Amino acid sequence: AGAGAGAGAGAGAGAGAGGAGAGSDGATQAALLLTETGHAFNGFKLGSIAVPTPGAGDVRIRIKAASVNPVDWKKAAYNFAAPGVPKCVVGCDGAGVVEAVGDGVTEYSVGDEVWGFHNLSLEG
Repeated sequence: AGAGAGAGAGAGAGAGAGGAGAGSDGATQAALLLTETGHAFNGFKLGSIAVPTPGAGDVRIRIKAASVNPVDWKKAAYNFAAPGVPKCVVGCDGAGVVEAVGDGVTEYSVGDEVWGFHNLSLEG
């Protein structure tokens, strides 16, 4: 039984954790990266990124299940909401377990099972 993950709860693709963070302790995680745009699927590559440290109001989730959502291939095909290409992390939907919480987080605790949809921001 999971709870919906709200703002600040990111969904990283692959076996790692997701979310925006304030820093990292040097650990890395697997992530599905968008490395180029202009076609629907050729730009996706499995890569490695730093495990983020949750900032204030953020949670980090160890993803147990993730999917490639239609918006992900649209990012690739149409360069839609793909900041930072060639290293844009894709995978909007995910479910997993809260691994760490930032300051001020009271709704979630380490060990909570959650699901979430990453809220796209066109502002960056």
